[in-house]
Amino acid sequence: MKPIKFLSLLLHFSLALFHATVAHEPPPSGTSIIFATLGRLDYAFDIFTLPTGDPPSKTNELQITDGESVNFNGHFPSPSPSLLSLLANKTLIKPPGQQNPPPLNLIYVTERGGSSNIFYDAVYVDTPRSARSRSALEIPTRVQVPLLNGKGGLSMKDKPTVSGDYLVYVSTHEDPGEPRTSWAAVYATELTTGFTRRLTPHGIADFSPAVSPSGVYTAVASYGEKGWSGEVEELSTDIYIFLTCDGTNRVKVVEHGGWPNWVDESTLYFHRRSVEDNWISVYKATLPSQGPISIESVIVERVTPPGLHAFTPATSPGNNKFIAVATRRPNSDYRHIELFDLVKNEFIQLTRLVSPPDSPLEPVYLTRLSPSWLPQM
Repeated sequence: MKPIKFLSLLLHFSLALFHATVAHEPPPSGTSIIFATLGRLDYAFDIFTLPTGDPPSKTNELQITDGESVNFNGHFPSPSPSLLSLLANKTLIKPPGQQNPPPLNLIYVTERGGSSNIFYDAVYVDTPRSARSRSALEIPTRVQVPLLNGKGGLSMKDKPTVSGDYLVYVSTHEDPGEPRTSWAAVYATELTTGFTRRLTPHGIADFSPAVSPSGVYTAVASYGEKGWSGEVEELSTDIYIFLTCDGTNRVKVVEHGGWPNWVDESTLYFHRRSVEDNWISVYKATLPSQGPISIESVIVERVTPPGLHAFTPATSPGNNKFIAVATRRPNSDYRHIELFDLVKNEFIQLTRLVSPPDSPLEPVYLTRLSPSWLPQM
């Protein structure tokens, strides 16, 4: 039976990446606090999947997070021994009976309990509900494990990825000690021991980490040494890569780019706004097969055409035929997830067909931002 590819519609909230601090002075004697906010959270937020091999329909859309609090930025890891060792009952990873498929493994950011954390869920999507045997009734629909257990104190987490024995993610738990400086940095936490290593150099802010298929390299969007200049709507980041094991061999590969994603060890997709036509588009960066890696040796090509905004590309390792993107079309008030056919150079709409413009549910999908691919099983 041919494996089914799933595209997850990762409903992504923009992370509060920037912590503005005041000068280190004695606190004032007043009792008022002045603050600003870019958005208010007053609704549920979950992660869904939609099969790409069938015509999109509401009946095919599946909610895979539990509906508690806000859940976003999902990643579908291959279940490594280190990850599976976190499950209290190891037998749960293989439901009894040949008719039961393996669980769907999901890593995601959640804000339940008043703080940001990263959870691992093993979700049993097709557990037979009509079965009457005791063994089938004892199979849970979800096994859930918090991966950080409150480490890092009160902070924001973002863009988690599991690579082998390590969880790679963004956290804002370290104070840089400078006003108007982002606290965001990339860290790697060993799943079995909890040992955490900072991969971002001190004094630098990194966002949106993407680990290469081999796990050797991590790509990030970063301001580098220039720092944040105060922009909010469009971040003026560049793309850097470094060794995942310790953050060394750091090099800039693309100027002006964000949200990198690897398709293989030498190819990255990312988004940026075109200086020629002002549309946000997806681009491809090809690293040299030999010789030093630098901005000059990396080949950058535009992938999606002008006429609509396309951003937050998602790749499937080894898949050179399709990428998934979030789009904002001129005739729509909402963002949607679409496939982009790299061979035919055309879009294939997905979530707009699930929730058409005249649907009363349309506002629910206002912040469909970040797609991700579910590996073949």
